[in-house]
Amino acid sequence: MKKDKPPYIHPDGSILPSVNQILDATDETPSKTRTPSEEKKRQERMYRGSCCHAAIADLLTGTTPVIDEVILPWWASISGFVGAVVKGEAKILLSEKPLVHPILRYGGTPDLILQWPSNTTTLIDLKSTEGSWSYDKKTKTRSYTPYWNEYRQLDPSETPPRFLTWDNANPYLKRAWIQSTFYKMLAEYHDISISEIWIVVLTKANYQVIPLRGDLWSHCYSEAIARLEKFYAPKIEIEVA
Repeated sequence: MKKDKPPYIHPDGSILPSVNQILDATDETPSKTRTPSEEKKRQERMYRGSCCHAAIADLLTGTTPVIDEVILPWWASISGFVGAVVKGEAKILLSEKPLVHPILRYGGTPDLILQWPSNTTTLIDLKSTEGSWSYDKKTKTRSYTPYWNEYRQLDPSETPPRFLTWDNANPYLKRAWIQSTFYKMLAEYHDISISEIWIVVLTKANYQVIPLRGDLWSHCYSEAIARLEKFYAPKIEIEVA
């Protein structure tokens, strides 16, 4: 069942910012003013995502989920992901548990941390999307695109890259990886070692797993730390191990 997250409290009693607050405050993209209709849709997407997360957490912990009708179109995707986790015999180390980092001074709630029989520990950040429709003028047909594109939209003057790099990654994917890096630092402060990060995208058609590649990790970690320092500068100096 969907639960409201409590505020993140430092041991000294002060309220800490969440990961999303840090990312929103340090985003270089100018924020645009939303119309009431756009804001309503944004709130609906956030609610849908929370319900999807809660249903997965309930299913994996043996609790009968309360299925809100807003996530019914995503149910096959949710069930498929949960089934794959169960089939893989993964052990749940953490699910939707609020954590704080008293040294780096922020809090967050990782969606899911699993340990597989190989002892690989995976931090999973769940995203839900409606997917998109495209139209082919030649065949005069519409097709459903259920997956996140790993690459950002290229400028017409750019040559399509052979390999995904940090610079040409989709900005939504980059934010998700940075968000998960903050969760990784939280988990490891609480003695849960993380081997890998997965972004799991739930759609109406299927689910997609997008792992953070090892060659992109240093870029992702550096940007996460830079965002944290930018958020607090010049308030305090952040101690980074």
